[in-house]
Amino acid sequence: MSNVTLNSVAKLPNNLTFISSSGENYSIVPTTFSYTDPPDTANRNQNLVDQLREVLKSPEAFNEFRLLSSKFRDGTCTGRAYFEHCQSAMTDKFHSLFPELLVMLPDIGKQQELYLVHKQYLNTLTPHQEKSLPSLEVCVKCKQVLMAADFSNHQEAHELTKNFPTQDNNVIAADAKNTQHK
Repeated sequence: MSNVTLNSVAKLPNNLTFISSSGENYSIVPTTFSYTDPPDTANRNQNLVDQLREVLKSPEAFNEFRLLSSKFRDGTCTGRAYFEHCQSAMTDKFHSLFPELLVMLPDIGKQQELYLVHKQYLNTLTPHQEKSLPSLEVCVKCKQVLMAADFSNHQEAHELTKNFPTQDNNVIAADAKNTQHK
């Protein structure tokens, strides 16, 4: 079994810039991507909340879970601590609920932090145990973590963005072009 490291999952941006002879700064790293909602997000999210309420049993336990989730998202709780809390709180439903929780997390950086811990955990399982779990994929373009079943829809979203850029992208490209001609 191989060890999973941060570099094998995703590289964090390095904020390198190029300074032109006129003193203007330009990023030399690709632009960061935004989270793309998986198919049927609203229903999946509601289903996840309902299942968590059922597993956690009491309103207090659910509120504690929500509080820790918020702390993870704002950076005051580590991915490892959050993962371990999910394991203990979700008990025997962890293997079915955690992958959905991970893909529904609308922050690619936080997804990657949790995915790294999850991959390290998967390395402790037997191949048979691992094969019985929902399959996750990581998009090579944006590093978003997805259910395998959602991967083709996600790739189509990248193709649409590539073929039909947003107005903001056109304005940025036009501004860059105008700046180069000055």
